Amino acid sequence: MTLLEQTINNLGVKGTIQHNGQRIRLVCLIHTKDRRPFQADWYKGKESYLVAVDENGHFFLRHSGGYIFKLDPNTKKEEQIAKGENEFINMIGWD
Repeated sequence: MTLLEQTINNLGVKGTIQHNGQRIRLVCLIHTKDRRPFQADWYKGKESYLVAVDENGHFFLRHSGGYIFKLDPNTKKEEQIAKGENEFINMIGWD
């Protein structure tokens, strides 16, 4: 079982990320095989894949360059969270 699969299996234990002094509670993680390019009318010209979603509706995307960023669908603001997927997964803690 991969690190991602183990983390998905345990997400029901209320997985959270601490980032910039903020606690972010994830509600879903997407298996690698189930990822598709993220598409929204307001998000054009960028190739990114949905990795996770938090309880506030923020999307966590994997950029084609490998890094993970948080996208706020209301403000369209992007914030880099991790340099890569394994770093992102290893950031997830349990309540």
